[in-house]
Amino acid sequence: MKNLNEMKYGTLKMFKVLYEELSILNTAKLLQESPSKVSYELKRLREIFNDPLFIRCKTGLLASERATEIYKKLPETLLSMESLYNITPDFTPSIYQGQVSIAVLEPLAVSLIPILYHRLAMECPHVQLSVSNWNENTLEMIRKEKIDVGLTVQSLDSDYVESELVCASQRWLACRKNHPILKNEQEISLADMCNYPIILQSIPCWNEYGSSLIELACRDNGLSPNITAKIANLPAIVSILKTSNSLCYSSAAGLITVRDSIEIIKAPRELDANLNYYSIYSRSRGNTLFNKWLRDVLNSEVIKLMEMCSDYRANSILPVDI
Repeated sequence: MKNLNEMKYGTLKMFKVLYEELSILNTAKLLQESPSKVSYELKRLREIFNDPLFIRCKTGLLASERATEIYKKLPETLLSMESLYNITPDFTPSIYQGQVSIAVLEPLAVSLIPILYHRLAMECPHVQLSVSNWNENTLEMIRKEKIDVGLTVQSLDSDYVESELVCASQRWLACRKNHPILKNEQEISLADMCNYPIILQSIPCWNEYGSSLIELACRDNGLSPNITAKIANLPAIVSILKTSNSLCYSSAAGLITVRDSIEIIKAPRELDANLNYYSIYSRSRGNTLFNKWLRDVLNSEVIKLMEMCSDYRANSILPVDI
């Protein structure tokens, strides 16, 4: 191994991206460098570690065993090096420039994104906001630093990704006004729900089971839910609810935005679940001043949103015996 004094932060960063992309062209594009620059840095790394690191194959590049060993040790190394850039506590959002990429669960997005847009426009006006729904590719995009922060209901810690607890989530039951289920004198049960068509708000990869809370709860209680549709789009669900006897069990954060057009009910006790919202971010970006600020903004707005839902639940949701 040659002198490690030749090792630079940018070289290690390039190695990380190259290992994940296994393509010199893709790495150059992501780092906004020329392919020749990436090739030159790879040549230096090969000399430093006395190993080919990446071998050409039909599909691109193939990482050597030595490259995999190095990659596994990179998180701690990069984190230590990046912390040196954050010695000063000074950060001024009003002059920060760049693109901000966020991924949010669909039920949370409908209420959170407008709030977030206006706050960033006021406090950090020179950034361009990019928002996507949480999906099966989001975690990998965060790991590759293509998404700054994601919001979901799972803690997803790994060597390259870290989770930060935000607050408890809330879920409600929704139906049309004058729905027959509203005539129940007793608290609505899971069995009562199963007497009506149920629409699930489909959310990809939100848990490891691949099943909704209703499906899991019904399985545990020996019930068969009448699930007639799984739909991601909340406005479409609301349109169906208003013209049918269907029920929908979904996030309070989404349902509160349509509370004037539907009836919101306390969900059955069998569906009580300890779900929390988490901010998910790359460990290598987590200590950067902007990422810390962005997470603080996101977390504070989610907390305020859940407090608003709690106030509405205490004063307006049927039945009143909560």
